[in-house]
Amino acid sequence: MCFAALGSDVRLEIFRQLVDSSPTGLGPTALSELMGLPRNLISYHLTPLRACGLVANEKDGRDVLYRVSQDAFADFAIAVQRLMMRRA
Repeated sequence: MCFAALGSDVRLEIFRQLVDSSPTGLGPTALSELMGLPRNLISYHLTPLRACGLVANEKDGRDVLYRVSQDAFADFAIAVQRLMMRRA
């Protein structure tokens, strides 16, 4: 589930960076430079975000660009809203 994928401070910040870069997206090198983390760590943390569908990737020549999946993000936001409404 997406809650677990966003449960890490690093993954949450990666997601924020990708939201800020929408719709263009960012590659792992750009994310690494923005966050000051090694590229392999960025790739490691992108895996759960991709697995739950919040982040999609696309080949751009030799590079890979990561973008927020707008549909999955909207579905997740609706699920969070419904959850919060039940608690109110």
